[in-house]
Amino acid sequence: MNGKRIVAAAIGLGTAALIAGCEWSGGGSAASLTDRYSWANFNGLYRGPNGGRIVTDYTSTAGTAGLDQYKSGVIANTVPGANVYQGVLKYKIIAEGTVTILGPNGLQWSDDGNGALIAAAGSGGINGTINYITGAWRVEIANPVPAGQLTVSYVWIGDGTQQGISRPGSGATGEIMTFMVVQEGNELTITDNNGAVYKGRFGSVSTNTGANRDTPINAIIPISGTQIMAQFTAKGISAAGVQVTMTGYFQGTADVDADTNAVTVTNRELHGTWIEKNGKTGDIVGLASPLTVAP
Repeated sequence: MNGKRIVAAAIGLGTAALIAGCEWSGGGSAASLTDRYSWANFNGLYRGPNGGRIVTDYTSTAGTAGLDQYKSGVIANTVPGANVYQGVLKYKIIAEGTVTILGPNGLQWSDDGNGALIAAAGSGGINGTINYITGAWRVEIANPVPAGQLTVSYVWIGDGTQQGISRPGSGATGEIMTFMVVQEGNELTITDNNGAVYKGRFGSVSTNTGANRDTPINAIIPISGTQIMAQFTAKGISAAGVQVTMTGYFQGTADVDADTNAVTVTNRELHGTWIEKNGKTGDIVGLASPLTVAP
């Protein structure tokens, strides 16, 4: 890790210390399941900001969309009498919703973000397909067109193979874009969009006020607006077959219903460091939707 990252990590630890108005550590019982942290529920699907990667390496800006380059060029020559055209785009992984194919006589297709290439109305095209992982594409036309070219423009996220590099967070089928987080007390299970599973635990939960719910029984109701930080560590094997350790924190804001005392953790975020056994490291930045927890 370079000097700037070490400084950033030190600042992050300082911030964690300042927010700890009330803190509970696992201590000697951290190796066993406990529901003492269940009030601060961080279950849910976390996505990279702006639709980008949730794991980025230190050569990228943490928390950005992570889109590498914009590509355009000729992908096929049209032949009089031919109705079907197909091929494989050179650069991948492809950002969903960014593919546009143009051809003679006003032919035009745009991808719908779900793997379909939709022909523009009146263009003479028939809907086709695009595989965002492999780059394979296929389109049809209703009536043959004269000799010409099919051109494409798209944004590729990249699996690193085109540049001879391997990014932290890369799976066997693509980049890590989402984490599904399942929390049971102090235990965490994190599953990425490639199907890799990481197991871990909360080390501590901190707030910036003294009100807390240290245990479900005879608990004090948190104050609305309380800032919550839950530190964690998780380990697993990525889809690329690499041993990974994740360390960082979840954070959010407590919103308490005055009538039911139900706690909603709003503005939930995930921040951390991705550490591969081979020495590669990266940033983890994810955002999730609010979640309501019964009192």
